[in-house]
Amino acid sequence: AEPVTSALPNLNAPLYRELLSRGIPVLFFNTWYPELDIPHVSLDDRAAGRMVTEHLISLGHRRIGCLMKNDDGQGILRYRGYMEALSDAGIGLDESIVCWIDSTGLKHSLNPCEWVLNRLQDCTGIVCYNDEAAYLLTQACARRKIKVPDQLSLVSIDNSRLTQLN
Repeated sequence: AEPVTSALPNLNAPLYRELLSRGIPVLFFNTWYPELDIPHVSLDDRAAGRMVTEHLISLGHRRIGCLMKNDDGQGILRYRGYMEALSDAGIGLDESIVCWIDSTGLKHSLNPCEWVLNRLQDCTGIVCYNDEAAYLLTQACARRKIKVPDQLSLVSIDNSRLTQLN
């Protein structure tokens, strides 16, 4: 099973416990619910957030914004890696250039990325929660005639087919 909104209280926890009590094996992938003792296969999201942030730092970026999902445990861990990379590089964390969005807002808001670009307009790089968020942000940049990566560098996590689209 792939957990959704894993940073929020899990309304389905009793159902998972029932499956386990019946001897039905459950394996989570991509993330997990911390309150359930169920094995999971997941990316080290903290390390991934750190790595993409370190990449931007290695390219000379110092004003690095962040777009993360606040309802997924992955977003919280990726943000932690972002924070650690900035701290290790001697770059102070500026909460004004951190944007949090939830799963519903990312998919159904009319212009979530317009809000993000307004907030992060003085950044030279942005760490995005995933490739979907980066793709939507790239589209918003194109509408504003912002050239990626010449004027704004975006990094994301997932390595999905979305990264191949313009």
